[in-house]
Amino acid sequence: MLRMITLIAALALAAGLNAARAQQAAPADRWMEIGALAEKLQAEGYRLIEVERDDGVYEVVMADSQGYRIEAHLDPVTGERLAQRRFDD
Repeated sequence: MLRMITLIAALALAAGLNAARAQQAAPADRWMEIGALAEKLQAEGYRLIEVERDDGVYEVVMADSQGYRIEAHLDPVTGERLAQRRFDD
């Protein structure tokens, strides 16, 4: 049980550090274009529903190949996932 709590805490800390790194640095001219981001996600098998720039990250709502809705925060320069949640509604 203690190992599980430690693992969850470590993952949460890593996600927070990644999000903080993305929020502090990237000037707008270095951000990936929304069209390029959409192409990247579509190539990974996602259907894009909504994209927003907010708090230094891209906030994305998309659906995977099984129809699950996913909300994610993406690094604005690389498109790397910083955090995500999957919903089955």
